Amino acid sequence: MVRSIVLGCVMVAVVTSPAWTQEQCSAPTAPVIPNGARSTAAQLTKSLEEAKAFVVASDAYQACMLRAVDANQKEKERIGAEYGASAKAYNAAQQQRQQQATPQPYPAPSSMGEGNRY
Repeated sequence: MVRSIVLGCVMVAVVTSPAWTQEQCSAPTAPVIPNGARSTAAQLTKSLEEAKAFVVASDAYQACMLRAVDANQKEKERIGAEYGASAKAYNAAQQQRQQQATPQPYPAPSSMGEGNRY
């Protein structure tokens, strides 16, 4: 019983480990900008600070997303190369099997025999 629980935990850890290693990019929430005609100076100052923080967080988010896109591109290239090698090996094996399965023509007889048989 304990063994199956431990095995189950190990399997979950193995399956979810790629997700743990990937960087998680969180999109920032845009601040609400107050109506300038009805705002106080304090509200505008607070809004300016929130806008600056949003810009900084947005830059960090975009940089994170670019890293994620770059990592994904490298993964696509790796998978493409791996598939290409696998397909090449498959095609070579199929060609070899086809050459082995192709019947070889029988050599022509050197003599047709006596001809008096029938």
